[in-house]
Amino acid sequence: MPWAYLSLTLVFAVTPGATTALVVSHTLSGGRKWGLTASLGAMAANATQATLAIVGVSALIVRWPEALYILKLGGALFLAWCGVKSLRRAIGGAPTPIHQALEGADPQVIADHQRPFREGFTVNMLNVSITSFYIGVVPSFLRPGTIFSGVRGLILLYLAHIVIAFSCHVFWITLFYQARALFTRERARRWLDATFGVLLIALALRIALR
Repeated sequence: MPWAYLSLTLVFAVTPGATTALVVSHTLSGGRKWGLTASLGAMAANATQATLAIVGVSALIVRWPEALYILKLGGALFLAWCGVKSLRRAIGGAPTPIHQALEGADPQVIADHQRPFREGFTVNMLNVSITSFYIGVVPSFLRPGTIFSGVRGLILLYLAHIVIAFSCHVFWITLFYQARALFTRERARRWLDATFGVLLIALALRIALR
């Protein structure tokens, strides 16, 4: 595996962005299980994006550049929607499943375990940065005459990113889960929901306007 590619991929994956914000938000809302579920959704989206890149989505975007813009706009709108939901929780003070669990309620009663996966998958499928990385950056690390050539090389390079990105998400989940008791206090919880809401909306605007 080219060390330059591994270094670049690690920096790309560990830098907090929309997916990280979503994974951490679900970790603090529903515990480690929700965070891992969201990260599994993001990983599934990465695998899907990689597969689509291999079978020819790059050719589609080359022939129809507007497709990239539509994908970018869709991702921005979805992030903005997630941000608005987070701000509504902050304003309304709605308790999260993990908050109720620590107070003795059963989070299974109100938990929608499929939602974190769906949102993690959707955010990464509409993440134009990942699409651009897979289409424009990864192929540049192919090396003719080595195992990193052709379709096999692409698969190995994509797998490296998928594994590294998931590992980074697990790191953020572990870090924030250890501090979950702090963030289940109502004032801290509202502040965090508001912070993630503003962050997601800011990321949406940045994606839409660049």
